[in-house]
Amino acid sequence: MQHVPPLRAQVEDGRVSRLRQADFSEKRGFPKVNLRSFHIAESRAFSLVRPLKWKEIRPVQDLALALYQYFVYPILTLILFALFAYVIMSWLFTFNVLSPYGQIARQIYSMLESVLEPLLRPIRNTIPPLGQLDLSVFILALLILFFRDWLFPQLLFAMPG
Repeated sequence: MQHVPPLRAQVEDGRVSRLRQADFSEKRGFPKVNLRSFHIAESRAFSLVRPLKWKEIRPVQDLALALYQYFVYPILTLILFALFAYVIMSWLFTFNVLSPYGQIARQIYSMLESVLEPLLRPIRNTIPPLGQLDLSVFILALLILFFRDWLFPQLLFAMPG
C-alpha cells in the first residue's frame, strides 16, 4: 500500500487550502503548484456557496418558515386526507358496500368523525345542507387548500426580514 503524505494547510489571502505535501516537493517529480491559480479555480468552483453576512440572516422568518414547512403543512395535509377518507367511508356506508354494523369500519369512521366534526360543525351552522347534499366537507377542503397553499406562504414571504 502506498504511503500518502499528510495534508498541509496553506494560507494565502485569508483563505485556507489543503494540499498534500507531495505537491510541494520537487524530489518526487511533482510540479510545483501555483497557489494563486488554485485559489482562483477554487473560488470559481464554490462561487455559489458563500457565507451569509449577519444582516442577511432572518431568524424570525426562518423559524416561521420551518414551523410551517415541518409542522403546519403536514398537519393540514393529514387533515385533508382524513377528510377524503371520511367522505369515501360515508359513501361506502350509504351504498351498503361496507356494513355499518362492522366493528372495525365503525371504529375507523367514528375516529374520523371525532377529528373532523369540530371542524365541520361551524361550516354546517353557517351554510345549511342543500337537500341531501352537504357542502361543508367541500368548503372545508377548499379552505384547507387555500390556507395551506396560498395564504400561509404569502404571509411568510411578506414578513419583514
